[in-house]
Amino acid sequence: MRRSLRLLVMLLAGAAPVAGQPTAVDSGSRVRLTLSVPATERATISSPRIIGKFVQARGDTVFLILENSSGEAAWFPIQYVSRFELSAAQYHPVVKSAAIGTAVGAVLGLLYGSFNRSSHYVCIGGTPCPVSHTPGGPRNGAVRGAAAGLVLGMITGSVRSTDRWVDVNLTALRPR
Repeated sequence: MRRSLRLLVMLLAGAAPVAGQPTAVDSGSRVRLTLSVPATERATISSPRIIGKFVQARGDTVFLILENSSGEAAWFPIQYVSRFELSAAQYHPVVKSAAIGTAVGAVLGLLYGSFNRSSHYVCIGGTPCPVSHTPGGPRNGAVRGAAAGLVLGMITGSVRSTDRWVDVNLTALRPR
């Protein structure tokens, strides 16, 4: 059992690229560039992070097809690329979104329950009930808000997708 577990760990560790290790980038792969452009040329670049499909790296230039355009091709000098990342996979962050939704819902429900203390509920004998005996209140608001946030967070996480990015060593792209 230990031997097969050790083998599995070694296979998984060998399959993942290590930071700083040259990684081959295939044409058509989804990549993200982080640019550090000199102040004199910043007017030509709209964002320091560019996402697109990798075409090729020729000489000292990286060619991409930009993602948020109508197939517009762009080129960037490698000297301005401070970080080059490759999309390993897309995934749906359901658990993370559900956790965030639960926390936000609980806080909002707690606040709503704290400020929405009405004493118009009538107890036995026709007198108004004390605030602590009302069916609302901070605790009930927090529980209801957490439940609503959980559901909304799960829906949001299942609809939204995001990438896992892997660093690519720039020396693998630079001319030798």
